[in-house]
Amino acid sequence: MNEETTSVVTGNDMNNSVILNKENEIASTHEIHDLHDDDTIPATNSDKENADNGADDTKQKPLALIVEDDADAAFIARRAMMENDYDVIVIHRGDEALEALKTLRPDVILLDLHLPVVGGVEILRFIRNEDELQDASVILVTADHATADMIENLADMVLLKPVMYTQIRDLVKRIMKHKI
Repeated sequence: MNEETTSVVTGNDMNNSVILNKENEIASTHEIHDLHDDDTIPATNSDKENADNGADDTKQKPLALIVEDDADAAFIARRAMMENDYDVIVIHRGDEALEALKTLRPDVILLDLHLPVVGGVEILRFIRNEDELQDASVILVTADHATADMIENLADMVLLKPVMYTQIRDLVKRIMKHKI
């Protein structure tokens, strides 16, 4: 995935993807088998139809941002968020996450600490220093126990890897109930 695109998924269809440009506008749609980038996250056909038709969904789903460089861990987290009816954006590099957080306003952020280019600690500090991101719940998902202990006061929750699908799903469900 290049620096100018981010993948977004808002459903369960594993056959299609929607690529967003930096302005969060649809840049292209592709069949998943045509893509050469394993990091692209699929979106539903209805999402593509809504984007093509300019449909306005009056009830907006909450947004989850997953910042995780491990594809398997990102997949598990994405599926857990989708089950809780979140729109999901997955970013695999820290620098891309920082850039995206300048415009995105996620409700929940699942953040790994050890990321390429920019680390999770720097991203977490950025989040906590931005007024527009103060309402976001930040869940650290990491195997780094020592660093997690040092910065846990900046996060809403810390999950130590390995993390199971049900842990993320159930935690996010509780967060949703608390925010309503």
